[in-house]
Amino acid sequence: MKLVTALMMREISKEDFLVANNITQIEKVVDGGLTKAYTNEDAHDLEIYIFLIFVYDLYDRRYVDLLNKLLLLDWHFQHENISILLQKISNTESLPYLYKAICTPPKYVLLDENCAFQKKCVRALYHIGKEKSINYLKELCKNKNSIISDIAQRQLKKYGDEIWDI
Repeated sequence: MKLVTALMMREISKEDFLVANNITQIEKVVDGGLTKAYTNEDAHDLEIYIFLIFVYDLYDRRYVDLLNKLLLLDWHFQHENISILLQKISNTESLPYLYKAICTPPKYVLLDENCAFQKKCVRALYHIGKEKSINYLKELCKNKNSIISDIAQRQLKKYGDEIWDI
């Protein structure tokens, strides 16, 4: 694909990118590219297609299954972006994947003492699930990592006092 870097650097418009690559349906290109990147475990291409999802606002249910799987795999470095995409798409099927990603994050994420990835996942749990995420958040309140348990508690407080009896 031509001019991806130029698009990333905002040197060309979204429309010019589509024209330069003879793309009439960006959704189909992203569908195929994302699937191929997943199948081939191609971290570089995965980054490109996730970038294109953001650029073209393709926050669509069609990507949920693949993004859920990618969230739990170690061969790429797009975990934070994927958690943001899952929050934007907001499908409850992502809740167990987000929870698992918090509890067993990719190895490189463990180097971040601020737990940015896990925080994004906790926020996504809240925003996606609302009442369906309560039990996940309650479990995270017991997490041995105080940063994770604190952010889970803050999300639960948004529900108010009534949730503690659920």
